[in-house]
Amino acid sequence: MPDKNTCIFSYTTPNDALQAFRKLQAQNFNLTAVSIVGNGRYKKEHAVGIYTKDGRSHFQGAQAMFWESLWRNLDGELFIVVPERASLAATGGIVQLLIKEQVDVDIHGFSVLGVALFNMGVPADGIAQYEAAIKAGKILLIVNGKRGEVERSCEVLHSEMQQATVHLA
Repeated sequence: MPDKNTCIFSYTTPNDALQAFRKLQAQNFNLTAVSIVGNGRYKKEHAVGIYTKDGRSHFQGAQAMFWESLWRNLDGELFIVVPERASLAATGGIVQLLIKEQVDVDIHGFSVLGVALFNMGVPADGIAQYEAAIKAGKILLIVNGKRGEVERSCEVLHSEMQQATVHLA
């Protein structure tokens, strides 16, 4: 079970999310607490997917450089198409929750992402905004861990011009 302290930063572009990630990395932040989630495609007309070559996962699609850069630094990579919802790409600790939630019982009618966020401590009434953000093409940078780690991530990224929401246990 993950810690129930979570901060979610919402970014409009993959480049903005990558810059924020690099800012955490430069501050020697505990990257095992970081996850990044997006819809995996910038435009609906692009083909997307994951393939393995020479023992490494590669992302095929408009956001290939973004996801592959993150996959080299965070554990876990995922790309799924959720029926009647959208595609979902992720890296970091949330990947294990997303895989687990595909086979578990539905909670509150949430999508796979919604259930994973709920299990990370995001209140039920806040889930819809994150699901809508992903559908709209935003990128979520999620810090889930001990209270001090979550607060530190806010301190490091506080000057960024994006929406950030803290959920503390």
